[in-house]
Amino acid sequence: MTLQDRKTEADELRHEMLDLGWDVRPSVGKQIFLAKWNAIKNVTHGLIDEWGSLQYDPIREKQMPAVSTGIRLSADMIALDADVPDQDTADAIMDVIEEVIGSDRFEAAPARHSGGAKFMMLFRCPLEEIGAKVILSPDYVDSEGRKNQFEVYTGAHGGKFFGLFGPHSYDEAYQVAKT
Repeated sequence: MTLQDRKTEADELRHEMLDLGWDVRPSVGKQIFLAKWNAIKNVTHGLIDEWGSLQYDPIREKQMPAVSTGIRLSADMIALDADVPDQDTADAIMDVIEEVIGSDRFEAAPARHSGGAKFMMLFRCPLEEIGAKVILSPDYVDSEGRKNQFEVYTGAHGGKFFGLFGPHSYDEAYQVAKT
């Protein structure tokens, strides 16, 4: 698949997500290098079409494929991030989330799954129901010595970016290292 094919595919997803009301951004893996990305207040279909297929990565000091897609947390959003190593723990957390927010909202939520059982889900939620910008659980080390943590991020801090769809990282040869 060519870079242009990957950009076309990413743009189709971005247009679809915008139609669903999500504040999308192009990214290089899970990182965003789009200039002034947080100052963009109203993403439009025209703006999505204008975004290039490359972004300058100051870490690698070169242009990198911007064919991943993320979402900027707006003031009415929360991100639930479960950094857990085993599927049983992840499933138990997802069951609680679904019970609290309801099956319809749970099924419609954008989600990222990475690193085994780790996952993140995004939801719309009035901030007065949360009352904080970030909530972190204490680290928990399980019987196998693995770290577990659950994090809740809100859009209250002016918009945090989370890469959700597409390749998550690239190796030094410009090849997708992890999707």
